[in-house]
Amino acid sequence: MSVASVEELRSAFEQPDVPRVLGTVESAWVDFKSSPYRLETTRGAWELCKDTAGFANADGGCIVIGIGTEKDPDLASERASELRPAPAGMADRERYRDTIVAGVTPTIEGLSVTTYVAESGACYHVVYVPLQSTDVRPFLVKYLIDVDGKRVNGFGWPYRVDDAVNWHTCELFQNRLSLGGLLQAALLQSRAPQLTAPPQADPSPETLRRHARLLEAMDTPSRR
Repeated sequence: MSVASVEELRSAFEQPDVPRVLGTVESAWVDFKSSPYRLETTRGAWELCKDTAGFANADGGCIVIGIGTEKDPDLASERASELRPAPAGMADRERYRDTIVAGVTPTIEGLSVTTYVAESGACYHVVYVPLQSTDVRPFLVKYLIDVDGKRVNGFGWPYRVDDAVNWHTCELFQNRLSLGGLLQAALLQSRAPQLTAPPQADPSPETLRRHARLLEAMDTPSRR
């Protein structure tokens, strides 16, 4: 048994036929959590924001809360192996959504958190992150945490590759900002040449090609 896409996973929960999810390997589109995020802690809230933003900066996907995993003997990844719905009231979807909205910028379009109730009354929660337009990326986590789990000033740019969340570097972020400034200047010049603005050196063809390669790499991340 296993499912191969977000659509198949959603169907399994809605039928309901949740055991069909067992055997599914964690990948670029799905992450399993055996227990709810501890949203009452700074680290737990940050982990949820980091995981959600990681999907938003890639190709979308879902976080399934209430399914345990084990190491796949043939792969270097975890696979769904145990149904572990959380007791009712242990977490609620509104708090999940509010935590993400408060901790990730810009707003993730189409984000949804769905609760599925098992026969026992316990609950699964699934965070669905649709594919986002490259026009609104990157999605940033608004704060960082230190080794003690305390909130510190700063922000992060996570992205998901295969079954893991990686982080873009500050150099890559600066390059994207630089490219945005060049494109904005060129757009203003083409649309309103009569407007006066401080003189700027025209970027060389090599500079534009370099920024284009960086932008392409950011929109199609690869494992490092």
